[in-house]
Amino acid sequence: MMGRCEVVIGGKSRRVSFGQNAWYIFCKLNGINISDIGKYFADVIHNPDSFRDIVFCGLKAADLTAGNDVEYNQYVVGDWLDEANDEVNAELLQTLIESRSQEKPGKKKGKASG
Repeated sequence: MMGRCEVVIGGKSRRVSFGQNAWYIFCKLNGINISDIGKYFADVIHNPDSFRDIVFCGLKAADLTAGNDVEYNQYVVGDWLDEANDEVNAELLQTLIESRSQEKPGKKKGKASG
């Protein structure tokens, strides 16, 4: 499951990657297991930082993969999101949603493969 986009945020064009690396960083950052992600996002009222944190993790994953320095933290990303226009936030959210709903090629939901 992977979702990628490029948005102008923090004053420049940046790649965001919602995949295994981002989820690994997210789980480590929040002290949760991968199996707890659904519960974490389901309770957005009590976890309002969830969107900010996953965007931070998506940015960080993309930068680390590309060999770029990560010179921001989740609070800086929170400010970027506050300053971003609705189109940027909508694109990030849509990419995140699509990354979590993708099926693996050749597999059907609810059916065993093979």
